Amino acid sequence: GGGGGGGGRNQELDEEEDMRRSLMMELIEESLQRAVVLPVYQRMQETLLKLTKQRDATIVAKVRQLRFKDQEFFGIRPEQVSPTKWKSACFELSQMDKAVLPVHKLAVLLSTARAIYNTHSYEKNREVDIKRVYAVQRRRSICATTLDMQKKAAESAKSISPLRRFMNSRRTDRHSSLPTEPVITAETIKDDKRVLEEPPKIQKFLLAADEFFPIFVYVLVNTDIKHPEFTKTFLWGLCSKLSLNGETGYYLTVYEAALEYVYNMDINQVERNNSKVAT
Repeated sequence: GGGGGGGGRNQELDEEEDMRRSLMMELIEESLQRAVVLPVYQRMQETLLKLTKQRDATIVAKVRQLRFKDQEFFGIRPEQVSPTKWKSACFELSQMDKAVLPVHKLAVLLSTARAIYNTHSYEKNREVDIKRVYAVQRRRSICATTLDMQKKAAESAKSISPLRRFMNSRRTDRHSSLPTEPVITAETIKDDKRVLEEPPKIQKFLLAADEFFPIFVYVLVNTDIKHPEFTKTFLWGLCSKLSLNGETGYYLTVYEAALEYVYNMDINQVERNNSKVAT
């Protein structure tokens, strides 16, 4: 038992040390970029903008065409369509042009990805909670309707002859669809109250890579980035291999793939394919 506890403590210390080392490397990277990139940023930007001008123009033109497409157009599954249209992720990505240093632009990509995951998880949890409340309300409504039907049936039975009442009771025993006992009990009321009052259980809803990508493309085309291709080239050219380890490198690759997807997209063909699937 003691050995296991010691091992767990050592693992925590190792994780803290890794985080400290990672933070230190990020600070060093930022300091180097401030010292090296900022003094020559203007000239570097002018040169790169000339190199990426054609692709930037094509991507921006297609983005304007795609901006009014619905989420399903991009391949987002119906159960993952966001009622808020991923506005928080769009806001995060809109900070890209304001960031100058490569490390800050990478941070924008990370914030955008996290906003997508957080939005999806929040909206799915809200959906589950709404269904939970609706189930209670529906059960109460059905119970109230059933009791009302029982009451009307009882009142109706009083106004008929004893012989007819006897015949109806025999038929009711065999065929009645009305419950003979009240559906609402003290126990069900207590259960419903508990369900409505208890805080919702927060679940973590994940997105697979092939589910995340179309959402990211949708966010990209609904965000104003003046020079998306320049941004990609700038980041790949100036970020160190160390800073592109792990998730930062992964999301830069996703960003590059999204740009390539938009650049090569035949919008009319996609619309035709979508209409075939719909029919």
